[in-house]
Amino acid sequence: MKELQKQEKKLALLVLLIMLVALVPLYMVADYAHPSVDDYSYGKLTAEAWEQTGSFGSVLATAWERTAYTYETHQGTFVSVFLMRLQPGIFGEDYYFLTTVFLLSTFLVCSILFYYAFFNRIFGADRTKSWLIAAVLSLGAMEFTHVVSDSFYWYNGGVTYTFFYSMEVLLFTLLIYMYTTKKKIVKGLLCFVCMLLAVVACGGNYVTSLVTLELLVFICAVTGLVEYKKVQQKKQKKEQNTETFLRKNGIINLWFCLLVLLAAAVTFLFVVAAPGNALRQEKTGDANNPIIAILLSFVYGAYSLGNCMDLPALLLLFLCVPIFVVIAGNVCKRGRFAFPCPLLVTFFSFCLYSSQVTPVFYAQGIKLPYRIMNIIYFSCFVMVALNLFYWIGYLNAKHTISHVQICKVLKKDGERYVSDEAKKTKTYSCILQTVENWHTKHFWKFYAVAALLFCFSVAGNISIAAEVDVEGAAQVEVSELPATLSACYFLLNGDAKVFDKECKERYTVYSNPDIKDVVVEPFTVTPDIIFHSDITEDPDNWKNKCIKKYFNKHSVRLAK
Repeated sequence: MKELQKQEKKLALLVLLIMLVALVPLYMVADYAHPSVDDYSYGKLTAEAWEQTGSFGSVLATAWERTAYTYETHQGTFVSVFLMRLQPGIFGEDYYFLTTVFLLSTFLVCSILFYYAFFNRIFGADRTKSWLIAAVLSLGAMEFTHVVSDSFYWYNGGVTYTFFYSMEVLLFTLLIYMYTTKKKIVKGLLCFVCMLLAVVACGGNYVTSLVTLELLVFICAVTGLVEYKKVQQKKQKKEQNTETFLRKNGIINLWFCLLVLLAAAVTFLFVVAAPGNALRQEKTGDANNPIIAILLSFVYGAYSLGNCMDLPALLLLFLCVPIFVVIAGNVCKRGRFAFPCPLLVTFFSFCLYSSQVTPVFYAQGIKLPYRIMNIIYFSCFVMVALNLFYWIGYLNAKHTISHVQICKVLKKDGERYVSDEAKKTKTYSCILQTVENWHTKHFWKFYAVAALLFCFSVAGNISIAAEVDVEGAAQVEVSELPATLSACYFLLNGDAKVFDKECKERYTVYSNPDIKDVVVEPFTVTPDIIFHSDITEDPDNWKNKCIKKYFNKHSVRLAK
């Protein structure tokens, strides 16, 4: 066992090294990213406040004032609207790289902390195993994001969804620590922080706010049920000091969870009740019947699940299976948890997963931006990984609880036989025990082969298209790359530098007060990792108007 722990520590250090290497090009390419569309429309007045006063306090005051105006006239998600007006480009386009530093770092830290807390604090896994699972799953979710630019390189889209997904994850991480800690002062402080995070998560967007509310209701219900069972057990044992028992064994957790739920519910109602929602709805006019929206959500949930869990994602989860087996086996041996009702857990998690798109389908019809698809992809990793662990735990628990039945021999017509249930349990036992033993004996061989298969699967997903231009030169387009490889590709072939140069040339034209009717050339390259969208040839297009208002122009358009 000690030898296995040493091997796991070496593997953890290797994963840490891989993560650090993978992050270097992702942060480097951020230096070539620039503001786009809504970055300008939401940042106009705060940029003017900074230019006129040079006071960050004045910028915050302007952002808050405009947030209140937006709440009345456009939408109720007040926290995200406030943050959208603080994009780094308002202090100068050279600071826009901070978008990636902020969004990507927040996502990784919160994701790793959640997985670590889930396995370490709830199921008692050691630190090395918890870190390994957290690092592998978080890195995988980051690398295979649907559209990386919308999550980590475009401020307006990323701060509206990726950031609030991170805050949602952090909220449930701290709830785990609050529930498991025994120090009342720490528990109270964590409750207060969780209440603040509940306000932030539910005030950011309708996707994270609905799921946060649903999960908090579920947590409160489960906590109440657990505490009720404890009280009944104490009453059966006729314990005298029931009040002390309740205080010491977690009734305070229920009250604290209810406080967090209350903060989330009040914020959610405040967001939904915004006058601007109705005005925006009148403009779009694409709302669905709520029943249709719910049914469509289940359809999309099944579709996105199959779309997200491609071969590289499945192989990443396969890497975690032996560790899941060991953790679940230890839990069952200690008798801490029996992993009951796996089908119900899977069904509930799928319903929760599918409900993420219900607000969007209801409010806007079947229109799902990539920035929303990205956070659904992140949550898909969480749902599938935790369900896989739960089913492994169920099989382990079935073996542990029913071990006596394996040896139980029944008589029928004078013949001895083992019951069908005992046979199934024995089969589960053999499979899980084989996985655990094989993992111990062939540790590095397993991960070397798995890593090789993973690399082949990634290579097989890459799309390479070659075309011949009018001059007869071959043009090769590479897509479907993982985030790190995509960053390396555009850094090495020079596209990121060319895109940066052309953006700065445009900015020089936009900033020239003598040019009122601006006509700019289209970009010659658009590196998909840092490029979100561009203006059009139509000066009345909403994207063009964003630039026009920000730089106080008469018109802005692309050259025909």
